[in-house]
Amino acid sequence: MLLCGPSGSGKSLLAARSGLPVLRLDDFYKEGDDPTLPLVAGSSDIDWDHPQSWDADTAVAAITRLCRTGRTDVPLYDIALSARTGTETVDIGRTSLFIAEGIFA
Repeated sequence: MLLCGPSGSGKSLLAARSGLPVLRLDDFYKEGDDPTLPLVAGSSDIDWDHPQSWDADTAVAAITRLCRTGRTDVPLYDIALSARTGTETVDIGRTSLFIAEGIFA
């Protein structure tokens, strides 16, 4: 199940309260020093709400692995640092339903 909406709209809270396994798509943001990050028009600020600020290929691959195998390794992203700080394994067990949530879902 995909759960999308603007920043601060309650996606993460709703996903957590669902009782289903959750794949946090925010963990697929690009690192803050990635030269391909889009900028806010007329500014040197990164546009984190732009789809190109996100590593869609890696996120889709993780969703595909979860659907096929029930398990995948995903990055851990620290928004305050604009950096990936590690990885974790998402395991949905035997359930056939999970939530992928984020503004780009």
